[in-house]
Amino acid sequence: MKCETWFCKPYLIRRNLTRFWPAWAGFGLFLLIWELSCWDAERLTVSGLLQPALIFVPLCGLVAAMLVFGYLFVPRHVNTMHSLPVGREGLFLTNVLSGLSLMALPLILTGLVALLRLHDWFSVLVWMGKVAMCYFYGFSLGTMASVLAGTRLGAIIMWCLLAFGHVVLEGLLKIAASAVLWGVEINSLALEFLCPMIYGAGNVTYMLWVDAVCLGLLILALFLYRLRKTEATGDFIAFTWLTPVIKILLTLMGGILLGNMLASVMEINLEGSATLAQTLAWLIPGLLIARIGAEMLVSRTVRVFSGKRLARYALCIAIASGAMTLMSMDVFGIAGRVPDPGEVASVSCSLWNEEMGYWWEDVPVSDESSIGAVTSLHREIVDNKDRLKSDAFVDDWIHIHYTMKDGSVLTRSYLVRYSGESDPVQQAAQTVMRLPQAHLRYLLNQEVTLEALQEKVTSLEFSGKTVTGPELDALLEALWQDLQEGHIYYGTTPEGYGQSLTLSAEIPQKNGYIREIRSCTLNLTQTAEHLWPLLESLRAGTNQG
Repeated sequence: MKCETWFCKPYLIRRNLTRFWPAWAGFGLFLLIWELSCWDAERLTVSGLLQPALIFVPLCGLVAAMLVFGYLFVPRHVNTMHSLPVGREGLFLTNVLSGLSLMALPLILTGLVALLRLHDWFSVLVWMGKVAMCYFYGFSLGTMASVLAGTRLGAIIMWCLLAFGHVVLEGLLKIAASAVLWGVEINSLALEFLCPMIYGAGNVTYMLWVDAVCLGLLILALFLYRLRKTEATGDFIAFTWLTPVIKILLTLMGGILLGNMLASVMEINLEGSATLAQTLAWLIPGLLIARIGAEMLVSRTVRVFSGKRLARYALCIAIASGAMTLMSMDVFGIAGRVPDPGEVASVSCSLWNEEMGYWWEDVPVSDESSIGAVTSLHREIVDNKDRLKSDAFVDDWIHIHYTMKDGSVLTRSYLVRYSGESDPVQQAAQTVMRLPQAHLRYLLNQEVTLEALQEKVTSLEFSGKTVTGPELDALLEALWQDLQEGHIYYGTTPEGYGQSLTLSAEIPQKNGYIREIRSCTLNLTQTAEHLWPLLESLRAGTNQG
């Protein structure tokens, strides 16, 4: 019988739509319920997609892909389909069009209902386009997963790896690295933008780029579909060259996740205070269990304890242990990095002492002296790492957040243990605590700016004289300039110069009434060139009086 390779078969599309009518009916019911319960013109125009639907629509694409390519998971069915007078290219194209039609029909009907309710065809079309792009994303990944896997379970796991694997693996690897890199805190995910279900699909331009990549993924799936062996049906992975990659991914993700669970059971603190031995004590069992589970899952057998496989397990554990040891020794200079003050645009530092019950949170500072004080504290912590993690009778939690001039951020969190009042780290921390920004923020009850000072501060007291009214604005402007240059301190100044001034502010309630009056006393260095001339003239006026 003649094989028509590059043409899809309409009768197969009609057959799929007839056979899988519960799927597109269910999709339509979901969209209709969503419209009747959650939609209004504002949501259609502004947000476009709700987060639950953003997750559900790609899952609909996975279901559709597994339905139209479901014959790939049953040997008898795959032989029947491949015996039809349709080439693999035509069969692939037919199934893709069938899968897209499963969502196209209910989406069009729901769009018509929305148009009758809102009478805003542009907003409805934008919403339909966003839903279609999210569905195409999930369907493309589902098609690739169905081609790569030989079982339904394999296809589901493969889809999850394609959709979330890179983000989950990055996050788990950062957790494992943070356990041995003392103080390193990594919160951001560089690969988050590759997952629309996490990154968000409200941006149409972003989704167009995502779907362009998915279109290329469909072309790659067609190429792999042509190479797929019929006898691979029933295997967890249809391509043997992909098996080691899947095993490694499942081992890393499952191992680190299980290791964290074991650490929680063993009550081991992994946030910087765990030793290398403790970290390996929870990581190695987790990796071993995950590796054995991956072998059983991929091989579809429980007989995974042969000599060759045991050697692979030992090699896997050795590689992981070696990597963790190298990171613990900081051979890459990650944990020991202290940025140069010239590279820092701004920095904030927070301290918490549980035993003494104090909490001090600084606002971002950008003047050279304040940045230098924080980097000096950071350097003292890094240089005294071994001592700070061992003997102690006072615990401080110190959090430092740098914003670099190149736009990057650097975050460090330390649980330090001082040896006494003369501890250089404690002295450096006290120097940072003398920075006035946090105390000014308490005074103003908001972020510290010149406008906030002039709006909230009602009086300034110096040498027994209180200044209010128009003269106050000039003093506050000079104070702000000296504050930015690091000439204003809270507490004892480095030069021991004790001249001080007191600011008072009124904190209003929402209804306009005064809630409370706060005050803050600041000390000046002799180098406060902007404020001193005004204060000297103020004091001279007081003496004359």
